[in-house]
Amino acid sequence: MRQIVKWSAIALVVGGSLIVAVTELSPQFWIHLLQPFSSDGVIENPEYVRERLRDTLTLVILTGLWIWGASKSVSFPLTMSAPDRYRALNLFALILCYGFYLHRYGVADLPFLFGKEQLLEVLGAALFFASAGFLAYTVYKFRKDRQLPTKPYEEVLAVFVATGCFFVGMEEISWGQSYSSFTGLDWLIAANVQNETNLHNLMEESTLNTVQTLALYGLLVGAIIAWVIGRASESPVVQIYTLDSSQLFLVVIVVASGIFLHLEFSESLLSLFVSAYVWTVYRRQLQLYRRPLTA
Repeated sequence: MRQIVKWSAIALVVGGSLIVAVTELSPQFWIHLLQPFSSDGVIENPEYVRERLRDTLTLVILTGLWIWGASKSVSFPLTMSAPDRYRALNLFALILCYGFYLHRYGVADLPFLFGKEQLLEVLGAALFFASAGFLAYTVYKFRKDRQLPTKPYEEVLAVFVATGCFFVGMEEISWGQSYSSFTGLDWLIAANVQNETNLHNLMEESTLNTVQTLALYGLLVGAIIAWVIGRASESPVVQIYTLDSSQLFLVVIVVASGIFLHLEFSESLLSLFVSAYVWTVYRRQLQLYRRPLTA
C-alpha cells in the first residue's frame, strides 16, 4: 500500500511539473488542452485561466511531494519525532495554501482569514515577535548557564536574527499604526504607496514585487545549500543549523506560495518556518552543549 501511495505521489509531481513546464514554454499548449472543456470551444479571459491552471498544478505538485515524503516514513504518535512534526507543519501550510487558493479564485469567501490585517497576517506578525523574544531568551539563557558553552558568534547571530524578526513583525503591523491610536509619521505616510507607516511600501509595487521575489529565490538557494552541507558534513556545530528534507520542503512551500499565489501570503508562511526553525536550533543546541557540571 505504501508503494502505491509513493508512486501515485511521484506521478502527481512528475505529471504536474511537465504540464507546468510545457504551458510556460508554449503558451498555446494549455489553450488547446482546455478547449474541449469549454462550452463553445472559446476560452474567455485566457490569461486568468492560464494563471489558475498554473496555481492548481502548483498545489498538486506540492501535495504530491508531501505525500511522497510522508510515505517514506510517517507516524504520528503522541510524541512525534522532529521530521514528523515538520511534516505536520508542512501539511498545515499546504492546507493554508489551498484555503488561499479557494479565497483568491472566489470558490470560498474567507476575508477574515486572508484579508489585509486579518487573522493570518496578525498570526504571522505574532510569530515573528515570538521568534524575536525567544531568541533574546536563548541568548540570556546561554550566557547564564555554565552547562551551555555556546560560541560568541552564535549569540551575535541570535541577536541579529532576533532584530530582523522584530523589524519584520513591526513592518507587518505598520509599527502599530494598524492596531493603535498611533496615526503614523506624516512624511513617511506621504511617501508610502499604501499610506502606511512602514519602509517596505516606500517602493513602487512592481519594484517591491521584484525585490521580494528575488529574496524568495535567495531563501530557496540558501536553504538548498544548508541542506547539502548538512548531508555532507558530520560536524556537530554544522548539524545545529542545517536543514533536513522536511524543513527544506517547508521552504519550498513558502517560495512556491510567494511566486505562484501571492507574495504577502508567503510572508505568513515564512513566519511559520522562522518560528519552527528557531525552536529547532534551540533544541539542537541543548542536545549538543548540555554537559554535566564538574567540580
